[in-house]
Amino acid sequence: MTNVFFRPWVGENYKSTGFNGKHILVLGESCFCGECPGCATDGHNDWWEEEEWQRCRDLIPDVVTDFLAYKNGDPKNWSMRSYRRFTDVFMGRKCTPEETQAFWNSFVLYNYVQTSLEGPRISPSQEEWATGEKPFFEVLAEYTPDVIIAWGRRLWNNMPAGFRLDDSFQNRWGDGLRYYNNGKRDIPVYACYHPSTPAFSSEDTDYFKRLLEKVSEVSK
Repeated sequence: MTNVFFRPWVGENYKSTGFNGKHILVLGESCFCGECPGCATDGHNDWWEEEEWQRCRDLIPDVVTDFLAYKNGDPKNWSMRSYRRFTDVFMGRKCTPEETQAFWNSFVLYNYVQTSLEGPRISPSQEEWATGEKPFFEVLAEYTPDVIIAWGRRLWNNMPAGFRLDDSFQNRWGDGLRYYNNGKRDIPVYACYHPSTPAFSSEDTDYFKRLLEKVSEVSK
């Protein structure tokens, strides 16, 4: 994956069993940090900068690891609202730390934009959105998910063109599934409201259940 800067979180059971036999990729929008100018470039000059640069590339796995540590009682780490709410709504109940651990060890989590933003609630520029297209298809080719769940309308509205549309299954705001080809097959993408927003709610639980049923039908 030569164009991917931010490496995805890959759950330890993703390749073997996935989630109830389904391989699911959760697609977030972007990372935020803003601490250095070399993000998503190879502009490091010495061994220390190389080390830091590589550490930045693991920002997503590190954040999920911290989240799971918090859910398992490590007081030094913290809860991320988006991950907690997505887990509980997807499962339809408040999950235990053990259930949360098993849940995220079944998924791949990847962020579309490949340069870091300065902080949360900042919209990527068109140039920053453009960093995501080639890496997105590389990730699809590498992990071949059965379905992708995209977080948020802003991300949804800035994903690549060239998809096949299927209106037989629609999300909560009326958009159908998009199918992107990864060189092997067409992969369905479903969009939900971002889990950090009030619009994301228990109403989504039934949509996720029906989405997995739809994916099972398509894969037969």
